[in-house]
Amino acid sequence: MNVLKAKHDEFALLENISGDIFESEQGIPKSLTHIESDLHPQWWYVLEDDVIVGTICAYFDSGECHVGRIVVISSMRNKGIATKMIRRALEDLFSQDINTIYLEARDITVHMLEKMGGKVNGKPFEFYGDTCTPVIMKRKSYIR
Repeated sequence: MNVLKAKHDEFALLENISGDIFESEQGIPKSLTHIESDLHPQWWYVLEDDVIVGTICAYFDSGECHVGRIVVISSMRNKGIATKMIRRALEDLFSQDINTIYLEARDITVHMLEKMGGKVNGKPFEFYGDTCTPVIMKRKSYIR
């Protein structure tokens, strides 16, 4: 299974897939998952049997790099797809001389990020019926 870096003309499709999953499974309106082009998004995805089974996105807000929109379709969960997508996105971003990446993650993703060297960077907060926790990942702390 390969994590692919999306081309600009694939961004809308990937954003739509991630928005559908967030809306149908977590009740998060698609309007809240949209990323404006002026935030310079970068997307990655996993393709399995010609079907996109997972997505992840990075964007830049107020000079900070954020990673989010991490989704895997339900039938493909617990196969390491999210971990591979996160690693690919982090490594690509760190190779662009980005030293610090910010994430707001659900509990399962927080544990994954901590194993990679991420640190909780604030208090958990309620977001659409579940908890999100701010996490910071620094290039110098990243565990491959």
